[in-house]
Amino acid sequence: MDKKNKKRTGIDMFQFFLLEDFISI
Repeated sequence: MDKKNKKRTGIDMFQFFLLEDFISI
């Protein structure tokens, strides 16, 4: 469960990074 939650956090962080990069462009 903890491993899954950590993986989900990584995905959210990755999406946020992509979103920020998309807005920056």
